[in-house]
This record gives sequence, C-alpha cells and structure tokens, in this order.
Amino acid sequence: HGLVAGIAYNAYEWLKQHESKYDIVHGSEWCANLFYCLLAKKLGLHFRNLQFVVKTSSPHIWNRIGNNDPVNQYTDLPRIFMERMSVEWADHVIGGSHYLLNWMEQNGYQLPKGKCYVQPNIFPPIPITDSKQDPMTRATELVFFGRLERRKGLHLFLDALRRLLRSHAQGEVNLAGISITFLGKSRRVYNARKEIASTLDGSVLSYRLLENLGQPQAIQYLKEGDGKLVIMPSVMDNSPFGVYELLGYKVPFITSTAGGGKELIHEDDRDRVLFEVHPHASHQILLKLIHQPLHMPRPGFDMQRSLEVWDEWHRSLPCATADNAAARRVD
Repeated sequence: HGLVAGIAYNAYEWLKQHESKYDIVHGSEWCANLFYCLLAKKLGLHFRNLQFVVKTSSPHIWNRIGNNDPVNQYTDLPRIFMERMSVEWADHVIGGSHYLLNWMEQNGYQLPKGKCYVQPNIFPPIPITDSKQDPMTRATELVFFGRLERRKGLHLFLDALRRLLRSHAQGEVNLAGISITFLGKSRRVYNARKEIASTLDGSVLSYRLLENLGQPQAIQYLKEGDGKLVIMPSVMDNSPFGVYELLGYKVPFITSTAGGGKELIHEDDRDRVLFEVHPHASHQILLKLIHQPLHMPRPGFDMQRSLEVWDEWHRSLPCATADNAAARRVD
C-alpha cells in the first residue's frame, strides 16, 4: 500500500502550496487521500483555516469482510489505519447512509461527535421522464447488476438460480423464455466465470456475461427494451450508486436489505422490492415476481431537495454551529 501513502503525501504537498485558495476540501476515506493533510492540521503545521469534509464510501477492511477475504498480510494494516484516521480526524464526516456510519462505530471508529451527517450522494441530474414500459410487462431477463464478487452477492444469486431451476423441474415455475445477464466486472480473487458456468451450463436458462461495459453503456443497456428485472443481492453496501441510477432511470429492480440501499427506497415500496440476505429469500422473491407485472419502486428522497441541502450546508460552513447545519445530523 505504498501507492496509497504516496498519493496521500503528494496531495499534502500540493495542498500545502495552495491552501490559501480554498475554504473547504472534500475527500473520501477510501484510499485515505487526505490522511497527511489531516495529520498536519491535527499537529498545527498547516491548514488551520481549511475545513476538511470526509465522505464515508468503502473502507478497505469493510470490503475485505464483505468479500470473505481475510486480512492476511501486514501490508494491509497501514491502509486500514490511514482510512480510519481520515474519518476520526475529519472536521466533518458525511455518509450516504446511516448503515456505514453505524458499522464504523460498531467496529471501533471514534467518530467526531456532533460532526457526522447523513445525506444522499450527489448524483448527476437525470431527465425526469415517465417510464415507457407497459405496466403489464413481465420479466423475461434477470440482470445481475454489480461487480461479480461475493460482496455484491453473486454467490447468493447463483444459489437462488439453482433453487429456481429445481422449482422449474418440479413444475412450480416456468422458466422457458427467461434469460440471465451478468452485468459487471470480475475480480481476480473470485472465479465468477467458473461459478456461473457450473450453475447454468446445460440448464434451461440461457445466459451471457457483459463484463466490459462502462457506466454509461451499462445504464443504456438496462434502459433499452422491455422485460428486464435487475437483481442486486449485495451482502454489504453503503449507499449504492446502482440504486440511485435505477431509481432515476425507472428501471425495475429488487435488492437486498443489507447496507444502506434500502434507505434510498420509498417506505411504501420496500416490501415489494427488498429481500433478506439469504439464497432462500432471493429465490422466494424471484419465484413470486417472475410471472407478475414488473414494479418500479419510488425513491425515498427528493434529489432536487438533496442538492439544495448540500448547497445550503456548504454556504453555512464558515460560521456553522450546532443549530444552523442544514444536513441531517447523526450523533
């Protein structure tokens, strides 16, 4: 993790030369790019007049746990430490979900008291249009959307498909005409291709892997045509951009209750699109939904209002007090 430390030190050297030009500096705890800047401020060396805002995104140790990938070499420890201190030393901490802030606190982080907020992520504006999909459309394509790894729940999805195939053999469901798409990039630590092939080769379900699409191409694929039901069975997730995108573009989806994704979905729609992190639960919801009209959940937040809150909060920072911060505080 010398690269992580090197980038963080370069950021410190650069900002040291330009600190008079800025009032607020944003960074993520992921890769700890602000670590040396925050350390310098803590020691009183530089940045006395700068406000450092750290966004909680995806800590290395959290990712390793989610992928069932134990920390087995000492070189991981500096990055884990630097990411944690980036949160603890921040002037303000903003999380996209209550979930990740709670996870940090439960795992020993000393979150800065009175300086932690939860606010939906900033997201590029999406044209507000009505869904063109026929309200009676049924699923003909199940799309796993996310990196092909354990943290994103690929193993749970494959187990659910094996159960669906057994249900098909027993006459409980008809899978004829239904295809499977895996839309996401592979990771070297998990042999996704082998697991997918061992589950689906020779079965009634045809499938394909789309591993090389960029974000715009992936979203375009999901928007095209009818009958796509997106499945995101994450084992751990913070405030997933996939949920933001699907809500914005009105693509039908279901997702697990794990992490902060459920916080983005309207309370009245959660029972219809959320399932527990277990292959039986994902199997049961697929069994229920395959021959029903697709349902488009609604967002649990107002994106325009969210952007306004971000703007108001930034404008309040030079004289921020416990009473005038616009974002929702979590202590």
